[in-house]
This record gives sequence, structure tokens and C-alpha cells, in this order.
Amino acid sequence: MYKWFTSFVVVLVGVSLAGLASLAGSEKRVASAGNASKQKLGAVEAGGATGRLSALRQAAGRGDLDAQLELAGKYAAGKTLPGDQLKAFRLYQDIVDAQAEIHPRDVRAGRVASAFVALGDYFRNGISGTAIKVDKPRAASLYWHAASYFADAEAQYNLARMHLLGEGVPRNGRLAVNWLANAAKKRHARAQAVLGDLLWRGAEGVRRRPDKGLALLTIAGQNARNAAEARWIESLRVSALEYSQEHERVAAKRLSARWQSSIGRASAVGSVPAAPEAEPEMPVSQENDTALPGRRAEGITNIGLDAGALR
Repeated sequence: MYKWFTSFVVVLVGVSLAGLASLAGSEKRVASAGNASKQKLGAVEAGGATGRLSALRQAAGRGDLDAQLELAGKYAAGKTLPGDQLKAFRLYQDIVDAQAEIHPRDVRAGRVASAFVALGDYFRNGISGTAIKVDKPRAASLYWHAASYFADAEAQYNLARMHLLGEGVPRNGRLAVNWLANAAKKRHARAQAVLGDLLWRGAEGVRRRPDKGLALLTIAGQNARNAAEARWIESLRVSALEYSQEHERVAAKRLSARWQSSIGRASAVGSVPAAPEAEPEMPVSQENDTALPGRRAEGITNIGLDAGALR
């Protein structure tokens, strides 16, 4: 089983020029190997779905990361054989066991992080009719590794929600806001929406900042991945606007313009008039999550969310 939380991403600061050069060479080799793998898999496309699935299984058995993830995704979607969820679980577990400490700047790191998130989801919900039962602390630990070591936005969002709900970890609004802010900086729409809603309403450990809440809800709507997500975010925004004051709406419009280029939808840059002055970004204090061992949370400089927004 992989080692837990031996160090944090500050190791990147100490990487020597020689080490970076070596890493760059490694990335090229990995990319080349990945292309070769895709070519091999593509060669059997003519064989139809059965041939494709057989090729994926063979490649996954050899430890090909792309094949493992694609096959796990097919199993998770339930499009092949009975017992698919357990098969997907095992594939994600294999990836986590083998790749937990791959360098965060490796070209494969994002894909490995997605396996951590998927495995965390299985432990968070369990798999009905199997030996895989709900294990919320285990899920939180998996999210933590992906959130801190790989700085994965989906893991940061999931970990924040667990802190908000007290799932497998103590309820902690401050930590939740920190994780949400990190994910929000990466244009994660749901993180922006939940953080915006928290700041609009105020919550335990979170001081109410209606202008910032409304601005984040506006930005979140731009970043929605699909229609269902967009409708959910819009419902939050409309509800907040219904009870907002004129000065809050004006301030929110100014803030959303300032944040547009950094956390808004890239294609929307320029569609919102730029504000004449810039608001400085101030860091929120970093904390160790005492419920989980080891690494410190990713360094936080929150999108204009100053320390005064938190109690």
C-alpha cells in the first residue's frame, strides 16, 4: 500500500536545474510511450467494441496508465459486464498503489490524481453487494493526497464538502473555505458556487461577505461544465440576488470584472469591463488538517478573499 503524506509540494522549490532537465527528458519519454500506446490501441479499433475492450484489458494488465483509466471508466459507467463497479475499483486501486508518489510535475500526475478521486468516491459511497463498504475517513485520506500532493481541484472540492458536512473528518468551515478557494482558483465551477454561497450566507467560521459571494456565483455560472450544473449554480445566484441590496450588487459586479481573467471562463475574457483599480490578493492562513496526518494544505492565496472574511 502506498506511503501516506511523507512531504508536501514544497519539494518543488528545491528541485535543481539538473533535476528539472532530467524531468523534462522523462516527460518526453513518457509522452512518447503514451503516444505509442494510443497507436497500438487505435490499431484494433477496426475490430469493433470487442476488440477494443480486449486490447484495453491487455494494455491495462501491463500497467498502461491510459488503458487502466479508460477501462476503469468503462466499468464505472456499467457498460460492459456484471460486477463492473468492483472491477473499476480494483483498477483505480492498482493505479493508486503503483503511482501514489509520482512527481507532481510528471505529465501523468493529473491522471493519477483522478484515480485517487475515483477511489475516494467508492470509499465515500461504498459498492452495494460487495465487500467495499462506506469508509468516510479512508475517502477523506484519498482526497487529501490528491488535493495536497497533486493540487487536484476535484479532490479539493470533495475534501471541502466533507469538512462542511463532517463526513469522516471534523466539521471545519475554515478548512473547507481554504480548500474551496484553492479549487476556485482553478476555475472549478462547483467550488466557486459553494464558496460563493457560503460567503453570501455566512456560516460557522465564515464571516458573511455578500459582494464576494455574489461575484463568485456569477463567475461560477460561466465555468459550469454542463446544463445541469449551470441550472444549479443559477438557482443559487438568483436566490442570492433576490435578497441582495443595490450596493452589494454593484460591488459584486466590480469584483467579478476584476476576477474575470484569473478565474472566469477564458473565452469570456474581455466581455466584462475591466475595473479601474485592482484589489490586492491577500493570503489566508495555512493550517494543518489535524484529522489527517502529514502534509500541509496547498499554499493559499485566495482570489481576493482576505483573512478578514474568516472569523
